[in-house]
Amino acid sequence: QPRIPDILYCVAGSTAHELGFLADIEPELLQRCMNDNYYSHAYPGQCVLQTLVHRRKIVFVNGLASLTPIPGYIADSGRSTNRGLWKGH
Repeated sequence: QPRIPDILYCVAGSTAHELGFLADIEPELLQRCMNDNYYSHAYPGQCVLQTLVHRRKIVFVNGLASLTPIPGYIADSGRSTNRGLWKGH
């Protein structure tokens, strides 16, 4: 019988094609960065939240750009919302 894991690690991070400043970057690249980074945290976390929240742990790992703005990483800065998404749960 399958066993529920004790910890779920959600580690996301990729900006190889989305580097640039807001005035220069294509909107499609912003969307792709959010899909690759933000939603890769949100969907698995939401899926297992009710199962893991009381007895186990969910660990969300973000890059440095989620903590402080870094020039040229505008697309990656949006996923800093991950920090507030799970705070207090």
